[in-house]
Amino acid sequence: MPNSSSDELCVAVILSVHNGQAYLVPQLDSILGQTWQDFTLYIRDDGSTDNSPAILQEYARKDSRIRLIKTPGGNLGLTPSLKILLQAVRAQIIFFADQDDHWLPHKIQTMISSVPKSLNTEPWVAFSDLEVTDSQLNTVYPSFWSLAKINPEKTSFRHIVRRNCVTGCACAINRRMLQLVQEMPDQALHDWWLASLASLQGRLIPVRAPLVRYRQHDNNAIGAQQGGLGRARTLLNKPGLRKSYCRQLESSLDHLLELARIEPIKRNLFRSWLIKIEICKRKCLKKVAGSFL
Repeated sequence: MPNSSSDELCVAVILSVHNGQAYLVPQLDSILGQTWQDFTLYIRDDGSTDNSPAILQEYARKDSRIRLIKTPGGNLGLTPSLKILLQAVRAQIIFFADQDDHWLPHKIQTMISSVPKSLNTEPWVAFSDLEVTDSQLNTVYPSFWSLAKINPEKTSFRHIVRRNCVTGCACAINRRMLQLVQEMPDQALHDWWLASLASLQGRLIPVRAPLVRYRQHDNNAIGAQQGGLGRARTLLNKPGLRKSYCRQLESSLDHLLELARIEPIKRNLFRSWLIKIEICKRKCLKKVAGSFL
């Protein structure tokens, strides 16, 4: 595939930044240095108090592909900030990026090439594997999926709720999917929400290649640490954090249930969604509450 599509495929990347100065420059360089060059990079600074805003202004001055989205409100949190970016996007395919990772040069091109054109008419989320690295981008684990024992083919709604296989910084969505995520609640885990909606209303497309260097460092809230996500397990086995996570999950499930009930869809599909969600709430939530992994 050429550096940009012959039929002028419109591609966007969204990035929310909060106090990201430590790794922001190499991440921006990795995104802007893609083999697929024809895209717009939408960035919103989420109330940073470090040098991130100045870095973003400098990059926007040098590269016309960057659009800085400025809104009032300061530090809103990741999901509300991403929602603002999604509302600003005008593209057929949208990639999600984190401020501290590093994209392999062919990430955009590989993921676009991996989605059959026949799926353009239905909502989809494409997601790739990741290479886990230390803070200096030295490889720690070549495959996040292998490390975390993720089976990317288990994409039913029930499986996604129990064990989400989609990592936000390694996924992309199409325009049809974008139209479905407008109701994402502020408290939702955005990658889990995207994967859940896709399992209900569209397609999940695994790309079996690590296309992101998933940088682990001291400021990671939850990352891929020793012992197969040992840090995540340790954090979420603490009662307070576990309860907070479960409240967040249950609230998102309730919103999905409400969304399914009010969506003007065909009766048989409507009934199918309700059954899937109700089964999930009854049988899966307690298991998730016991342990994140």
